[in-house]
Amino acid sequence: MEVDETDMILRQCCPHTTDINRPLAKMAACIHAHYYKQDLSYADSACLALGAQSQLPIVTADRVWKNIAKPLGIELVLIR
Repeated sequence: MEVDETDMILRQCCPHTTDINRPLAKMAACIHAHYYKQDLSYADSACLALGAQSQLPIVTADRVWKNIAKPLGIELVLIR
């Protein structure tokens, strides 16, 4: 699959995306540094950082995030 074709498919499947800029990456790195022992991946950290930055609730099935989100002031919605 060519890069352009992949990009087109991703834009159709995920029309609303957010680029990870320097401030968001820095926040994610700080979150990861504090919580990596709880099996928090870099991707998880980026999601939590985006929720904190945008002040929007995060929807997840990962119950471990509950212990991380609360001290960071992030609203979490557990779906399971």
